[in-house]
Amino acid sequence: MLSFRQRLAVIHSAAITAIVACAAFATWWGLSHEMNQQLDQALLAIADAEVSVLNSAPDQPVRVHDQQTGKAPPSLVRLDRLVQIALRDGTVIAKSQNLGDADLPLTKDILQQTATNETALITIDNFGEEPLRMIAVPVHASGKNYIVQVAGSLDDTVRIVDYATGLFSILAVVLVAAVVLVANSMTKKVFMAIEDIASQADRIGDANLSERLAQSSDADEIAHLTGTLNQMLARLENAFLIERRFTADASHEMRSPLTRLRAEIDICLRRERSPEAYRETLRSCLDEVCGITSMVEELLLLARIESGQEDDTGAQCNVQQLLEAVASAHRSAADAKQIQLVLDSAPPVEIRLSERAGKLILNNFIENALKFTGHGGEIRLSASIAGKQLQIRVQDSGPGIAEQDLPHIFERFYRGQQAKSSGITGAGLGLSLVQHIASRAGASVVAANTGSGAVFTLQVALV
Repeated sequence: MLSFRQRLAVIHSAAITAIVACAAFATWWGLSHEMNQQLDQALLAIADAEVSVLNSAPDQPVRVHDQQTGKAPPSLVRLDRLVQIALRDGTVIAKSQNLGDADLPLTKDILQQTATNETALITIDNFGEEPLRMIAVPVHASGKNYIVQVAGSLDDTVRIVDYATGLFSILAVVLVAAVVLVANSMTKKVFMAIEDIASQADRIGDANLSERLAQSSDADEIAHLTGTLNQMLARLENAFLIERRFTADASHEMRSPLTRLRAEIDICLRRERSPEAYRETLRSCLDEVCGITSMVEELLLLARIESGQEDDTGAQCNVQQLLEAVASAHRSAADAKQIQLVLDSAPPVEIRLSERAGKLILNNFIENALKFTGHGGEIRLSASIAGKQLQIRVQDSGPGIAEQDLPHIFERFYRGQQAKSSGITGAGLGLSLVQHIASRAGASVVAANTGSGAVFTLQVALV
């Protein structure tokens, strides 16, 4: 079976050959047609001249004026035309001297056409060992019906057309060969570049994803392909790094609570303890189990979102109802920490986000704000229209986000130094989950610092 490169070369060569052949045939046909037209016009001009003589001298004997008598100016009219005048019944009454003893044929078709006053044009394949083109014109003069026949040799036309055919054939072959050679050379160069790219890409595996394909400085399609593949390799490298970090962090996050759980149970079983001590150990174990359960549920939800099982594309919700529901759900937790949860008035608009997704995102924002906002602080929930989008903000009065943590807070299992040092619980999955939910819905989330805390913004399209 032919390779793609060979198939492309065959198709390309066939297409070029067909185009050149069609062009050569069209040129040959145009030349042949034009020369025949010129011959027909010359024959018709001579026939018209003979007709004019017949009409202008009705009393004179009928004769062909193929010879000049007396003094006459020079003439460039060729003398190789055969002229014959006959009656409608086919009787020849005059002819040019160059016909000799021969007569121009008067076929049945010619007689029928001229009988209806039609001019006949025919081609005679062999007359005196030459092909002829003949015109027969009906004439009525002196009360009689005549047929004026004028014929010219096609030998020159055939010779010129045959010469042109040979010349066009040679030119076509040379042109096709040259174009095919150039095209094959260019195709070979392109495929060599592609094969080089494939060879380089084949050497890159999961162990050396940091390597990149060599990219030329030319701004052509090959350079664009190389750049695109390098961008893909960069995304793959980043995905592998995230996956490795995900695996390591997941193992660590699962190992730590399980280690603590095992240690507490082991210590508890070393000796008899009071019922209260057992209850305290069980409560501590329950907290660890709840933490593991929460982390596993978040991981499962994240996996479902990435696989497309959780798809709320096209869903809508009312902003006022969404914000009121979220604020109401966290009011008691805020009161328990003496934090003022403020809900600003929201515009009565619909957004392109399901209520379930909106609650998951905003609940996470407020839960984080409750963790980092001290007693007597404030959390403000607000919404405003910006062009064709709505911006929902959750702003707290906590310590804010460390600058070195800002670029990473939406990564899986990432926990800032402040969260680790202050003993705040969590697996570092919430904000990563939020970003995936927002991205699937065509929205975006942004974290930033203000002068008195952190602010998380959900930006979503209006209906």
